[in-house]
Amino acid sequence: MSPKTIKLIAFILVLLLLGGGGYYIFYATKPSQQEIDSQREKVIIVPANILQNNAAKKVNNFMKNGTLPIKVEASEKGRINPFANL
Repeated sequence: MSPKTIKLIAFILVLLLLGGGGYYIFYATKPSQQEIDSQREKVIIVPANILQNNAAKKVNNFMKNGTLPIKVEASEKGRINPFANL
C-alpha cells in the first residue's frame, strides 16, 4: 500500500470515530420520553392559612430544652483510647 492510501484509510477511520462519538453524545444520551415523564413532579399548592391550623399552634408551644454544641466534662467521658487492651 502506498502512503497516500494509508493516510486516506486513517482519515476515514478518524472520521468514523468522530461521527460515532458525535452520535453517542447527541442521540444516545438523550433521555427517552418515558424517562422525562417519570421525572415530572406536580406542584402542591400550600394553603395560605397553614400557620393558623392546630398543628402549627402546638409546634409553636414547644420549648428549646438545651443548647448546642453539647459540652461533655472529662469526668463523664470513658477511656481516652477505646481500643486499648483489646
